[in-house]
Amino acid sequence: MYGVNTDFLAKHPSAKMALAFVILDQHGERSFSFHRDNSADLLFSTAQLPNDLFSTGDILHICSNTLTEAAICESTQASILLAKDAGARVSFDVNLRHSLWSGELADIAVVNHFVGQADVLKFSSYKINCLVTDKTSSVIEAYVQGLMHKGTQLLVVTNDGNPIHYYTSTFQTVLAAPKAEVLDTTAGGDAFSRGLLYL
Repeated sequence: MYGVNTDFLAKHPSAKMALAFVILDQHGERSFSFHRDNSADLLFSTAQLPNDLFSTGDILHICSNTLTEAAICESTQASILLAKDAGARVSFDVNLRHSLWSGELADIAVVNHFVGQADVLKFSSYKINCLVTDKTSSVIEAYVQGLMHKGTQLLVVTNDGNPIHYYTSTFQTVLAAPKAEVLDTTAGGDAFSRGLLYL
């Protein structure tokens, strides 16, 4: 009906769908409540990945929510290997949700392992600060340049309504964000990534 290809859609026979509730405070700041105990997304296995899932020109887009538990993290890694073997690109929106992780703190080593495999990376300024031990601008710049040397083709850092920083192996630039009246930023990062990958 909407032109979405569902050929590779998997359905679990009994597990429930994960739910996320977003609460806005009086200043528009968000907090999240997740219901994700043995939900279907966490039970997706490597056995459900068809070998012909990707082809050259495709894009595999992941986020850090599929890294929070061992089984789905393994499936994510297998997906990346399939994509790369087929000549597809890997895009990673590093949208950390600490409350989904054990101890309510993301495993930075795991996240950085997957960051290092992506061709396209999208961070918010807050998220990239979470992944470095020292928050100084020189350390963050060295972190970004290190990813470029590993093979990242495009790295984008957003910062609310402030200018957006773009990096490639050959240049970096800053673009002004369009001015808009903001009522709710929920899924704003997802929309940004979708538009970026469409281009």
